[in-house]
Amino acid sequence: MTQIRAISAGTSAETERFTGTVHSVFSRACNIALDDGRLLTLLAAEQGNAPNAVRLETPPGFTFDRALRTGERIGCRAGVMRFGQAGISVRLASAHPWRHDLDGLCADLRAPSVFAAWRAARRCLRRHETANPATDLTGLSVPPGRALALWRAARAQDIDAGAAALRGLVGCGMGLTPAGDDIVVGFFAGLRATMCADDKRMAYCTALGENARTLADRTNPISGAYLVHAANGGFAEPIARLASAIADGAGEDAIVRAARPALGVGATSGEDGVRGLLLGFAAWGRLSGNEGARRG
Repeated sequence: MTQIRAISAGTSAETERFTGTVHSVFSRACNIALDDGRLLTLLAAEQGNAPNAVRLETPPGFTFDRALRTGERIGCRAGVMRFGQAGISVRLASAHPWRHDLDGLCADLRAPSVFAAWRAARRCLRRHETANPATDLTGLSVPPGRALALWRAARAQDIDAGAAALRGLVGCGMGLTPAGDDIVVGFFAGLRATMCADDKRMAYCTALGENARTLADRTNPISGAYLVHAANGGFAEPIARLASAIADGAGEDAIVRAARPALGVGATSGEDGVRGLLLGFAAWGRLSGNEGARRG
């Protein structure tokens, strides 16, 4: 039996006792639908952490799509997960807990260094859009203006308008995680990074999160899980690191290094997530909506 060691686990990832079914497999990732309705993601070591994910020290040449099959049953007891048909066991007890908390940030786009970092990230987004052949195809799946409606609602702290904007975005678009969902997840990251312990902003973000959680069943289980985590303040490592770099007012080179993995997620999921992040940062700044993203 092949034995694999877990490296790290998000704080929402189950690592003790559960049963489930392999939902979907890719070269460097595998999604497991747990019998209690939650989703657990297994990632190769080079992938960024995520709230509901476990990173694994996989053997050389290992790929999930060759080792596992969709529909395969799995079980975990005493921190050891077993794929019986594949002859694989994963020692989850070795995983170090991972969490990246954006609530501790206090980004202010009125600060010259933060604004410069934000603009550097926007330049990275535009360069990536230009070089990515999938951008024009998937970008058309979200009608123009829907992301800007979310920005306008947050800027005015209008929760009714925010809820309506969410309904127009969640589940909208193509892909494993629809473009509208990716924008919403990134937007929540931007809001969290700019709350600055302000009571009104915190209340708005909480209320918007409650609305987002009620809409999670309008999209697929994988995207819905990420949406719920974002509503609760949990984000994947690539987008969280970029948010932190912008909030810290990092220089151009550091922003480019942080933006590269964030933009590289999926075919265009990274682009949509970063687009939402930039809009979220701008919601409580002093920017116009058109400056927040190239297209809504």
